[in-house]
Amino acid sequence: MTRIFTDGAEFQDLLFFDATSGALIIETTIVRSGSACYKLTKNTPWYGQKNITAVSDGYGRIGFQDDNLGSGTHRFLTILSGTTELASIRTRTDSRLDLYIGTGTLAATSTDSLVTDTWYNIEWRYKIADAGGVFEVLVDGTVFVTFTGDTKPGAATTYDTLRYVTSNSGTGNLYFDDLCFNDTAGGVDDGYPGDGKVVILTPNAAGDVTQLTPSAGANWQNVDEIPPDSDTTYNSSATAGQYDEYNLTTFTITGNTVLRVWAECRAREETAAGDSIKIGLETNAVEYAGSAQAVTASYARYAGTAYATNPQTLAAWTQAEIDALQARFEVV
Repeated sequence: MTRIFTDGAEFQDLLFFDATSGALIIETTIVRSGSACYKLTKNTPWYGQKNITAVSDGYGRIGFQDDNLGSGTHRFLTILSGTTELASIRTRTDSRLDLYIGTGTLAATSTDSLVTDTWYNIEWRYKIADAGGVFEVLVDGTVFVTFTGDTKPGAATTYDTLRYVTSNSGTGNLYFDDLCFNDTAGGVDDGYPGDGKVVILTPNAAGDVTQLTPSAGANWQNVDEIPPDSDTTYNSSATAGQYDEYNLTTFTITGNTVLRVWAECRAREETAAGDSIKIGLETNAVEYAGSAQAVTASYARYAGTAYATNPQTLAAWTQAEIDALQARFEVV
């Protein structure tokens, strides 16, 4: 699998990002899918930053809306090597899109314009090269603006930082939802990601195993709140191998296609001891614990393996399997 990340703001916190600047907030009224998205107010260069393993070529997706297109010119995605800006996608005062290489070289401008207060599925590709480079944007599955040639503005041959950003001009807000990124390795998820919408299934009852110690009440009730409440309610254990499973709310497949399923949590260790956790799921009475992930003393986002098909049947997820799915969390 070469999907590097997928996120839809559904936990209603900012822990997906590795760094934030300014008033990046959660929006729960104007959303593309699920219950939430990210919102940035214009007129200040604020951002949410996601760090990735360095690549020379990759494909991303942004569910994007601008509620005041034409008000100023705005980067809404910048692609960087460290802190050096290599490329950006920008809106114009005429609501068309510009592709920039570096901070000041206009590479291409779209013929068509976007429309205010409209959700778009923005897919993009950036391949960095002196010759044969590619910078391209698809809007709702159709090529909207493209550039081929020299996409390498300096010495950097790879990029490792994505910023979902707004600029210091104009008024209004930018909205970001259903984010993802693919690299080009592995033969799966190595191109444009297509449309995709992220929804969350939250704990609503105890699962088949209950071993962790609750701070109070029932285990599942300590991990069902959105957004997470840190140390107000939680489950814990100092015993390696103990775990909980949780039954979940469900999702109607009819009219949709399940592209991937994964378990995700917010966790920390009580002392800086180098502890680990495993995040997985149970389906058709088979448990998939996941790989050990080191945790720190501060709450952070941890995600388990994303399954494009049911790992037990190797076939597409069925409604019955979604209905019976359990999330699994283990102390290692």
